[in-house]
Amino acid sequence: MTWLQRIPYVRTLLILVGFVALTLLFTYPMGFTLYDHVAWPAGDPLINVWIMRWDVHALLTDPAQLFQANIFYPYPHSLAYNEHLLPAAAIFLPLHLIFGDSMIAYQVLNLLAFVLCGFGGYLLGRRVTHSYWGGIIAGIIFAFCPYKMSQIHHFQILSAQWFPFALLFLDRSIEKGRPRDLVLLGLFIFLQVLSCGYYGLFLVVGIGLVTPFLLLGYHWRQWRRLWNCL
Repeated sequence: MTWLQRIPYVRTLLILVGFVALTLLFTYPMGFTLYDHVAWPAGDPLINVWIMRWDVHALLTDPAQLFQANIFYPYPHSLAYNEHLLPAAAIFLPLHLIFGDSMIAYQVLNLLAFVLCGFGGYLLGRRVTHSYWGGIIAGIIFAFCPYKMSQIHHFQILSAQWFPFALLFLDRSIEKGRPRDLVLLGLFIFLQVLSCGYYGLFLVVGIGLVTPFLLLGYHWRQWRRLWNCL
């Protein structure tokens, strides 16, 4: 048994660092031009920066008026005309305070979406395949597939990082029937719905389709325990 096998958290941390390195490689030169470049075409990155700045401003000053954004006057609730990116805005605020620049904070969020997609895909893939290499391959495919790389200027399309975490805790909830797993399942579904409305719809429908097949592998007593937990 190697020292990595004796200390599994070290191996997990190394895999996370590996996804950071792969993100810098696949998105090159984005990670090295944070100060003066954005993904092209620049229209969507700029409006996403404005959305997150508005989110932070509204939540810190008047949360009840969050959707009354300062655009398209006199029409009301104008923030609802686009994705509101609230989960990203919660991370955007400390990044903005650290770097003192909205665009840098946005660029870091872009990179973080790839890292979390890869790491979440790894965790789900490892659970399904019972193989670290299987998990790594799943994470690479999910994070850096051609579709996502072609949408690198659409932050909301990159924000699929909560998908694998939701499916991971769906499987754990069915297997263990523990309240904490169900709470985390609900949390990750909630985060995905708030991150991208399209993905939220896909995830909810996907969970509805896959859950019956997962339940088929368990005895009816397991179903009853899950129902009681719900």
